[in-house]
Amino acid sequence: MRSWTPLTFALVALSVALPGAARAAELDEQSQVMLGLTRGTMSEQFLPQDVDVSVRQIERYFAQARFPLAPGNAFVARLNRCNYPLVDPDFPDAVHLRTETALMLGDELGGRVLGGYLSLAVGWSARAYETENTASAPGTAPAYLFVPFQLQHGPAAVVKYRRGLIGPLAFVFDVEWVPYAFTTLSTPNLHTFPWMMYYAAAPRFTLWDDKIALGYYYERSNGTTLNRESSGFLASITVAGL
Repeated sequence: MRSWTPLTFALVALSVALPGAARAAELDEQSQVMLGLTRGTMSEQFLPQDVDVSVRQIERYFAQARFPLAPGNAFVARLNRCNYPLVDPDFPDAVHLRTETALMLGDELGGRVLGGYLSLAVGWSARAYETENTASAPGTAPAYLFVPFQLQHGPAAVVKYRRGLIGPLAFVFDVEWVPYAFTTLSTPNLHTFPWMMYYAAAPRFTLWDDKIALGYYYERSNGTTLNRESSGFLASITVAGL
């Protein structure tokens, strides 16, 4: 029976980690398009009017593209879109049908780190909310959920780490941070957001060079007047080498 010494274990670990890092670098040199969806819950609070609403199930579809510009450098773009209804207990006769669209464009730099591939993308992110209401706002005072259009945008930073595990299995972890420096509401006399901070995380396991991914997502927007939070299941497919 073969004796497994510490040196043997070290050699086996290196044989797994180094090819994983090399493969991550190879993927970095290829154009990639990812298509996927997230499914989970969402809650929202607008503090000046004591609005507190939630959605039990929200499905968001997303597309993400990555185009290499030079070794370790790429242009990245991501588009998210979803639709969901909101009902305020204070106005039960009105349903607010909201469409949410988010776009992020940036430049990514990366390299091998700790047996994997670490990258940082810096760019600009914008998130728009369009709302159709089944009833008019009561009275003359503006009501937050009845606002037809909202836009938030600002600089964005996304950190991504990918590491091969065993065989075709890999682990990928994304963290995104966006300080929304600019906000616009289509109702000018409504209390606006002095500042907003958005952050998100998406750990997931992937198979066959990230062609299939399953994981979890969490995102939150915090401000002095508005809080949003969403979390749930994530799934995606990726086509590489376009």
